[in-house]
Amino acid sequence: MVRYFWNAGAVVQVWLNGILWAGSMAMRRETIDKIDLVTAWRCSLSVDGAGVRQIRRAKLRTVFVPTVIMPNREDITISQFIPWSERQLVAAKSSEWGWALVLLHAFTISICVFAPVAMILFGGIGDHFVYWAGWTAFICYWIGAAASTLAIEFAMQQVLRRNEVNSKWMTLKGMLYFFPSIVLCHFVYFRTLIGAHYRKRVSWRGVEYQLLGKNDVRMVSYRPYQSAIENQDVQSVV
Repeated sequence: MVRYFWNAGAVVQVWLNGILWAGSMAMRRETIDKIDLVTAWRCSLSVDGAGVRQIRRAKLRTVFVPTVIMPNREDITISQFIPWSERQLVAAKSSEWGWALVLLHAFTISICVFAPVAMILFGGIGDHFVYWAGWTAFICYWIGAAASTLAIEFAMQQVLRRNEVNSKWMTLKGMLYFFPSIVLCHFVYFRTLIGAHYRKRVSWRGVEYQLLGKNDVRMVSYRPYQSAIENQDVQSVV
């Protein structure tokens, strides 16, 4: 559920910022040659981030196509999700404005989450207007976060139905976890921001990379999908 809320927010960022996702990315061969994409990939961590960077440098643009979005049926634990999300944020550094946008987004989210709590705690000492304004902001933010997630889910379900993909969304168990998970997702986000800032190595589907610079990445270990073969389960290979 935490990853679900993370992806619900991510799909909006993908649409707003013209970000690519390698799992459903398509471009013409002549475009790949024109933007020198293969050369850029050789020293980049993120296929997506490098693609966006090269496309924009060539004064081209990306187009978001909702019909190629796919549901993720893999399981993941919180302990697996944190390094996965750290890697996503590390990959954002390879785009032109990726890290700046991430930090700006984190700053605004921090204000929305912590400012109402501070108003409630300190306003309760004597200023009733601040106290009730804090509660109003607190309630509006979390209801708004839940409502926007439901709106995104409604839109995605329409896309999946058009593609004749059966994606059962919310079960009774999921409904019970809905609000706790959306709150936990925020704090996981803050945790992964700190981890991404200091991370010098990442592991991606059995391949380990060393981060030497913004666009200077070296592969140090190569065992793709090996853990999935050994475990024979449906968990994400992170």
